[in-house]
Amino acid sequence: MSKTITIELADEVYTALEEMSHKTGRPVELLALEWLTKHGPQPAADRSESQRKEARSRLLQFAGAHSGSDPHGSDNERIDADVAD
Repeated sequence: MSKTITIELADEVYTALEEMSHKTGRPVELLALEWLTKHGPQPAADRSESQRKEARSRLLQFAGAHSGSDPHGSDNERIDADVAD
């Protein structure tokens, strides 16, 4: 089943689509649809419990890998004070 939507594009985005349309001979609407289909949100893959655990394990290998230059960067009270300003 398909749905119809109307979207508002910035002038420069529409201009780029028009240029592509003139070069390829394909309608602007089709080019926009193809781009959204390729680069837009994708349905989440159905993974088994073991696949989810494996993916989480791979991700957690990187936990703590970044060390910021500020020794107080994880000080919650300081963060709250910075955000309050």
